[in-house]
Amino acid sequence: MSNVIQLPRPQSQRLGSGFLGFYVRVGRNDHGELLHLIAAGEQGIFGIVIDANRIDRHRDLITEARRRNFDVILDSMTQQMGFPDGLTECLSALLWGLVRHHNITDFDGEEGR
Repeated sequence: MSNVIQLPRPQSQRLGSGFLGFYVRVGRNDHGELLHLIAAGEQGIFGIVIDANRIDRHRDLITEARRRNFDVILDSMTQQMGFPDGLTECLSALLWGLVRHHNITDFDGEEGR
């Protein structure tokens, strides 16, 4: 069984979608302020970027952003996991985390897919 789930990409509902979009990376405590912006009808932000290790903390923001048709992007943090000093206990706890930093052979074969 594959551990990769391909999701269909919905068509953009935005006018002028051929232009660059403005995305906001949500910091640890930014979810409250962004929920207020979204509730106030914010139109300038195309979407939000959520760190994989903060999904639970930002669950309400993710739900509301999706309900209002904002893009929600998951940063899987795999780049940081590729560096010996980038691996943290929090990143190791992710489903794709390891007790050591990732190396190129971790992406070989079916398991790496």
